Amino acid sequence: MPYEVPNQPKLTGIDVDPPDKTYQKNESLNLKVTARYSDGTSRDVTALTEYASNDAGVVTVDEHGHVQATPYSGEAVVVARYMGHVGISKAAIPSEKVLPAERYAGLPENNEIDRLVYARLKQLGHLPSETCTDAEFIRRVSLDGAGLLPTVEETRAFLASSDPQKREKWIDQILQRPEWADHWAVKWGDLIRPNPSRVGVKPVLLMDTWIRQSFRDNKPWDQFVRELLTAQGSSHQDGRVAFLRDKREPSMPPRSSARSSWGCAWSARSATSIPASAGTRATITSSRRSSPR
Repeated sequence: MPYEVPNQPKLTGIDVDPPDKTYQKNESLNLKVTARYSDGTSRDVTALTEYASNDAGVVTVDEHGHVQATPYSGEAVVVARYMGHVGISKAAIPSEKVLPAERYAGLPENNEIDRLVYARLKQLGHLPSETCTDAEFIRRVSLDGAGLLPTVEETRAFLASSDPQKREKWIDQILQRPEWADHWAVKWGDLIRPNPSRVGVKPVLLMDTWIRQSFRDNKPWDQFVRELLTAQGSSHQDGRVAFLRDKREPSMPPRSSARSSWGCAWSARSATSIPASAGTRATITSSRRSSPR
């Protein structure tokens, strides 16, 4: 057991300074990490912290917390870890060419996602791509949403329509199709499906059936994960149990579900979530009012 002084303050978290910074190309900076304790005190732990950049092509960081920006524009996150706690510092390197604000003022905003994306692009000095054509739209949404190409009749009717809401209506139509549930059940099956050689073929089939039905029922993500992690009984009667049988170490089920559901890597030793290098997967339901580009 680590040596502890009776009633000593507990570490409650860490703060990374700066939490968010816009760098010039080739600029460098020293991060500062401060530990917070339960008695209200704080301590500089910069020299004791472990650092990592999720994109060394944008910024690098050494063991002392020295951040070095590259000559390339983009975004990255520097992750700081200390005693099981995690903090981040966001880094952005804008383009050298600054675009006038009016270039962004007339961009169409269909939802909150568009507003946030435009704000970030403005900070980086980039403009979004041109809005896709109707022909591109119906093809992309059909493939991404249901894994199928639209029929010739559907395409002709969509292109001929003058309804200003036809894109939103097409997305709603795709979400009501059984192929949507089947398509996304396959994707999620690839993420969490157990190994048949470890749990057997029937439990895997039952797991796939449960995933497929969950999408057909439009089950909320929190309910989906909760049911997956709290399943009990026989895997030959309830496919969810096969997930727990396959992930035999106690740390493996939360680690697997955290990465697939939250886009986070879960550290079993510290029981702390850390940002994963890969971004979270945005489903079509969360961006249903955006125009694919």
